[in-house]
Amino acid sequence: DNKHYFIILISLVSFIDMSAYLGGKLIGKNKITSVISPNKTYEGYIVALILTVLSFIIISNYFSFQWTLLDIFLLLIFIIMVFFGDFLMSLIKRVFEIKDTGSLLPGHGGILDRLDSYFTSLPIFYLWFLF
Repeated sequence: DNKHYFIILISLVSFIDMSAYLGGKLIGKNKITSVISPNKTYEGYIVALILTVLSFIIISNYFSFQWTLLDIFLLLIFIIMVFFGDFLMSLIKRVFEIKDTGSLLPGHGGILDRLDSYFTSLPIFYLWFLF
């Protein structure tokens, strides 16, 4: 009955990943760490954080969803966990000296690179929508 939660989860994680990527490409100058993940920038993460929170507020208001400060707080934790999952997979790949975690999605780092953000953010998402 709650299939829409699955769509919300995929949409949120995808939006965060895409906006961090685009923000980093457009205005990113300060690399987080070139050893673990040479293309990730602070600016990309900040753009993703701001755009996601603003989009959440705009979409919530459009659909007359009554959000609270708790929702914003949990969204911020969710965003941080999405970033952490992405960064963690990059660290694991560097430790094991591999470029891709599989060959199913060539050029995308493997299937685990598409799922990394879900592993760390799913528990927060679940707790968020319990309330």
